[in-house]
Amino acid sequence: MDTSRAQATGLRTRPVAETVRDTWAWMTAGGTAGRDYAAGAYALAPAQEDALLRAWDTRTDGAGAPDANGPAGGRETGARNVRVRQA
Repeated sequence: MDTSRAQATGLRTRPVAETVRDTWAWMTAGGTAGRDYAAGAYALAPAQEDALLRAWDTRTDGAGAPDANGPAGGRETGARNVRVRQA
């Protein structure tokens, strides 16, 4: 995505590592978001994730042809093996 117009009007971004570090600190600090995250409120059950990814992988372009995003359906190959660590 081209963000040049937003940057020209003053958008400033932070390094990803800094954002991840600060977000993790905020989530684990014990506030509502941290408690909900630790309880698994933002995670799919493995069966739900598998069903969702199967549906994603078999979607079509609306005319019955396979989606144009390639065999992984536009997501990283091996994404099914990624699980969020539950605190």
